[in-house]
Amino acid sequence: MIMNMKIFMSIILLISGFSMMSQEKSRKMEYDGFSGGMMLHTGYVSGGNSTIYNSHGEFIGTQKMSGMPVGIGGAARIYFGKHLRIGGEGCSTSLNYSKTGSYFSLYWGGLLVDFKWDIKKWTPFIGFTTGGGSVKNLTLLEETAIDFIEEEHCLYRNYIVMIGDPFVGVEYALSPKLHLMLKFDYMLNLSESQPDFVEGIRCYLGIMFRR
Repeated sequence: MIMNMKIFMSIILLISGFSMMSQEKSRKMEYDGFSGGMMLHTGYVSGGNSTIYNSHGEFIGTQKMSGMPVGIGGAARIYFGKHLRIGGEGCSTSLNYSKTGSYFSLYWGGLLVDFKWDIKKWTPFIGFTTGGGSVKNLTLLEETAIDFIEEEHCLYRNYIVMIGDPFVGVEYALSPKLHLMLKFDYMLNLSESQPDFVEGIRCYLGIMFRR
């Protein structure tokens, strides 16, 4: 049911975006420049649960995944008219979730559509990114200080996900060509549900160069 709700929310956001795009197309849709830049992010994510069994199917242990991820990424947008922007973005984010060295990482990218409003030096915006990514999750139930040894109680997973990423943010014009950006998002797994996929709010801070 949770998965169906995620898909339903994503469809509603996409329909709303296409509806606003149709309204925008009825006005002037002239090219109005582009922007691009880099962002750092953190936040708080949780919900993942890594469970380890041995080769006989016997339960060994479990770890709950939560904490503050860190990452870096970039985005580029083409401006059409007063409000519409279309482009792409990609980021990498990682979360260390145990003292034993366990970590979760996600590398993703996709197509973004957002709508912005210019209010003097401020530019609030709202949008949605859809695309895909690759997840790597290494769970270690025991800590070791020795390198190059076989680990018994460990789990490594690597899988592909389709993501939906609604976001909201604001830009502040330090100059006509240099903008400071603050953005918040909440990434959703739109493909098959995975028990160790973490979700939560991320906060991005970056610099955008406008041309």
